Amino acid sequence: MDGGTGTGSTEDKLAVVTLREYILHGEELCRLPDRGLHQNQNPIFFRADFLEGKLERYEGTWVAYQKGILCGQSADGKKLRHEATCHYGGSGLTVFPVPATKGATIDDINAKIDEAVEKALQ
Repeated sequence: MDGGTGTGSTEDKLAVVTLREYILHGEELCRLPDRGLHQNQNPIFFRADFLEGKLERYEGTWVAYQKGILCGQSADGKKLRHEATCHYGGSGLTVFPVPATKGATIDDINAKIDEAVEKALQ
C-alpha cells in the first residue's frame, strides 16, 4: 500500500531529503512568513532557535538566516554565505557559526551564542 493514490507509481512518491548542506529555494523562502524585517533582527531569532534546541543538529557548522528564517546550513560558512547571497541577495542575510555546547553551563552557552553572533556580524 502506498498511502496515496493507490497507483504505486514512483511519480507519486515524495522526495526524501536531509537538511544538511542546503539552502531553501527562493520561491519556498518567499512562501514562509518573515519573522523579522531587518538583518539586525537575525541574531534575535538565531539565539531563540539555539536556546530552544532547534539548531542542535547543526552544532559545529554554519546556518543562514534571511529575515529571521533559518534558510540554509553548511559545514563551510563562506560557501553558505556565497550561495545564499547569490539566491537571496545580501539584504536581510546573516550567516552564523553554531557553537557546540554539550555539557556546558547556561553561562557558557550564553557566552558561546554571544561569540557566534559577534563572529557573524563581523
